[in-house]
Amino acid sequence: MKLLLSLTLALFITSCSYLGLRSPSSTTKKHYIITLHGVRGNAESYGDFHKFVGETLKQIDPTYEYEVFNWTYPVGAAVNDAATGINWDPHLIADKFNKDFILGNNGNRPLLPELGPEDKISLIAYSMGGQMAMTWYYDTMFNFKFHPNLAYGAEDAARVQSYLARVENVIGLGPVYWGSIDAELGWSFLENGNLAEIQKVLPKAKEFCADPSIQSITQGKGFWSNLYDGAKDKVFGDETKVYTPAENNDRAVRNALITTCASVSTVANSAIVKNVQTVPALALSGLTSVMKSVGNVNPSEMNHMRLTSDVINEIRVNRISHLVLDQYRTKYRTKWTSIIGVFPCLGKSDKGLTCQGFQSEEFRKVNEQFITIFSGNKRRETDGPVFSPGASADFLFYIENPGNEANPVAETSYVNTADLQRSQNVPSREIYVENMHATVLPAIDGLTGILAPVGDSLAGGLSKFDKSLGVDVVIMNKECAKPETCTHPNFKNVIETLSGCEVGRVDCNQNLVNKYFNVQVEADRYLENDKLRSELGSYALVMNIRLPKSFKGDLSTPEKILKNITFGFNSAKHTGPDKNRLDNRLDNPGDLYAIQINRSKEVMNSYAIVKEYNDSRVVRLFFLGRAWAKDANNPQARTMLNDGIPVRMSINFPGLTPRRVTAKVRPAFTSYTDIYVK
Repeated sequence: MKLLLSLTLALFITSCSYLGLRSPSSTTKKHYIITLHGVRGNAESYGDFHKFVGETLKQIDPTYEYEVFNWTYPVGAAVNDAATGINWDPHLIADKFNKDFILGNNGNRPLLPELGPEDKISLIAYSMGGQMAMTWYYDTMFNFKFHPNLAYGAEDAARVQSYLARVENVIGLGPVYWGSIDAELGWSFLENGNLAEIQKVLPKAKEFCADPSIQSITQGKGFWSNLYDGAKDKVFGDETKVYTPAENNDRAVRNALITTCASVSTVANSAIVKNVQTVPALALSGLTSVMKSVGNVNPSEMNHMRLTSDVINEIRVNRISHLVLDQYRTKYRTKWTSIIGVFPCLGKSDKGLTCQGFQSEEFRKVNEQFITIFSGNKRRETDGPVFSPGASADFLFYIENPGNEANPVAETSYVNTADLQRSQNVPSREIYVENMHATVLPAIDGLTGILAPVGDSLAGGLSKFDKSLGVDVVIMNKECAKPETCTHPNFKNVIETLSGCEVGRVDCNQNLVNKYFNVQVEADRYLENDKLRSELGSYALVMNIRLPKSFKGDLSTPEKILKNITFGFNSAKHTGPDKNRLDNRLDNPGDLYAIQINRSKEVMNSYAIVKEYNDSRVVRLFFLGRAWAKDANNPQARTMLNDGIPVRMSINFPGLTPRRVTAKVRPAFTSYTDIYVK
């Protein structure tokens, strides 16, 4: 009888484990860390990170055991629309995440065991993975509220939500939370071959390349093939000269400008762009096929990352519900840490972070041209595909109920999600670093055969570059196992966040964390971030304007939609040092701050689409602007910018009641407005 009882008990335990009802592997506290890659991502996207980060964290906080999961999901060519009959989207990936890690999938055991009382989970999400992480978080919390076809039964919903409540960190690395300008620009073409947005951008790009500052760099210069320290260039230049890292940075910038401006010229002069409004369907189909097979990018991925996508609107509404409603805010207390890349100042004369000094006057002018066509105050405020306000998990918002259509909207009505998050006693953070977003193909280090020398040279050159030009947002290699050899701008912030070893905590190895930051005093760990934050000025204004279904006005193009929105510009009144920056100014001469929006020379400074619903149509708008203190040393001006400043606008659709909105905006944040017009 005892034998039968033992066998029955063993069988029960085994079956429970198989069904996902696993008990903790030991009494040791466990910290489970899961990485999510981005577009074109694979198991190599994080470099050597998974091999050594657990041991590093163990040295900082030895009270935990660390288990790191390198999770991958289908992207690009692996998204087989024809075979599945659906576009693979973030909601399906959220479901796959739950089945892989918590519920079990296709008879496989879940990757996570039953959690002990002090176990916790952290997610690290790169680029598009940031959108995946936030989609999963809120689809799980609200059981796929907007997608009921994916909703779980009560038991499974409760189970996945119990794990969600144990998520301590979501760390975004250049995360696409609130959209990518590149994706919006690309999708406007890929959706139906419409060239309108590209044709709007080209004149600005041509003006950039025609500027004397840029031509002084690109004209009469060679294109260098070897860009690593110690190279002797066999194509241009002196074959006996050994190039320094600083010289290679200069040459890399010149190469990029030469290539970019040559491409701009080719595209601008092409017969298609000059004479055709829409690319033929057959040609467009061929392009999307090449994107998937060669570029490993699926157009549906780009669609979901648009500034105006439904996915982004849904997760924004879900995040507001989470932080406003007590039953969710008190239960799900995750810390959101956004590690946000900003474009390096080109040709810096020292190792400093700020755009103060340059190696030459021409580099200063190049930097100025960058911020002319890309949002920014002192630098291009983006890591490439993701602009800084779009990468912060927090934002300002105002959402109204029907019945307020006749009332103006005041800036005091706006709420900052960061304030709501702070009420959980787990405040979110924005950390700014200089780095580049575009991932170096992980295969470089693994090239074999005839291509091996190319891979060795390229990988070696990149690893020796100045950190701001040669280090990718996400690839963290084995050099970071030791603080003495780690130069990656993100790794130190990742381990500080994962370990919870923030300034002031006494039960962790602060000395080791300080070494990674190359400082002696804990408080100095934030100096780099503070310097970069002080330079930022770009913000985004996103709006949902709900019109009656009966509205008959012309909403056929973004331009026709946007003409119904006006701002209170007063550029002509300004004098003094800022008089050369008058394009679409909103501030008064006596204000301590300056503010612009929808600048005419800026790429993708505004965009609009219409969404049709059963009872209404929604105009979804996006505007990009920037703000800065007129006197950078005035603490009152900095406080005002940090608290939020007003943007006054009028909404006048023909035949409908005008609306007056004074939105509150804040540098490096988005502001979201959802209103009705009748």
